[in-house]
Amino acid sequence: MIIVNAAGRIVLVNSQTEKLFGYRREELLGQSIETLIPARFHDKHQVHRAGYFADPRVRPMGEMLDLYGLRQDGREFPVANWRRRWPSASIVKRSCAAANSGTATSSRAPSRG
Repeated sequence: MIIVNAAGRIVLVNSQTEKLFGYRREELLGQSIETLIPARFHDKHQVHRAGYFADPRVRPMGEMLDLYGLRQDGREFPVANWRRRWPSASIVKRSCAAANSGTATSSRAPSRG
């Protein structure tokens, strides 16, 4: 799970994020979310992110998009299949919207061992 603020800065990551992307939590906090996205997607992602924060509401993340992550070692990996395993991706968006509105919520996705 990754939560970013309206400026696109990472404000929270969990241990699974550390494992998937190869970064320590301290290395990610405060960094741009685009750090975790291949460069060819940066511009489009910034537009999508701005659109979300202009109207934050519960909706599927990256619906109908091919999504890729970028590991610290430079290797790319598809995140679409990973995202589909977590039907509660909207929890992240709700938490993100709450973090930017000044209200706090705590939600956890179920463990998928």
